[in-house]
Amino acid sequence: MKHWVWAWVVFGAVVSCLTCAEAAIVINEILADPAGDADGDGAINALKDEFVELANTGAAAESLSNWTLADAIQVRHTFDASANIPGYGFLTVFGGLSLNNAGDSVILKDGGQNLVDAYTFGPEGGKDVALTRSPDGVGAFIAHPAFGNVFFSPGKTFDGVSYLPLPPVEEPAPVPDPEPAPFPEPLPDPDDFPGPQDLPAPEGGPAVPEPGTWMLFSLGLAPVLNRWRRGIIA
Repeated sequence: MKHWVWAWVVFGAVVSCLTCAEAAIVINEILADPAGDADGDGAINALKDEFVELANTGAAAESLSNWTLADAIQVRHTFDASANIPGYGFLTVFGGLSLNNAGDSVILKDGGQNLVDAYTFGPEGGKDVALTRSPDGVGAFIAHPAFGNVFFSPGKTFDGVSYLPLPPVEEPAPVPDPEPAPFPEPLPDPDDFPGPQDLPAPEGGPAVPEPGTWMLFSLGLAPVLNRWRRGIIA
């Protein structure tokens, strides 16, 4: 009966994690079967040296107040109000996790008991090697590569850096040069405009006499006007 319960809990954690929103805080490294002094207290202890490492993939610090870590059976750790993880940093929980070396689940929930991240491992967790994301924070879990003489790196990337790689800075898109202003159209030559002599007579209207015609007409009227003026004077 216990195996059926464990299987349903694991299945539920996996399905729930597939449907949860992507979170900035992720489970980054798990050591279920320690073979070295992972917590740095000078002694190797199978219970105290097992750990779960969380990573913050975002730039802002995150409070983990009342968040919980559970295995496939029950909650194993509740974070207190002071728990905080810096941007691109790590937070490691040592001991008290009771992880099963033959296979178990690690389930992270926030203060409202919403699923944040979960990972289920099998027998690969019991080979004296931590399971870690590669690349840290974003990749799939693999057996921890050798770093010095150990196969774990709590609070660091698997190659010993104390923070996640910063995301590349996106260069702004180049601003295209403005299109040159078009040259203005050249002004027309005044000589190209038609003069009065070039204008045709309006259709249906009187024809405009040529200048010579006006002169002849004026000469013909001159004697008449002279006689008319003499009559008035006399």
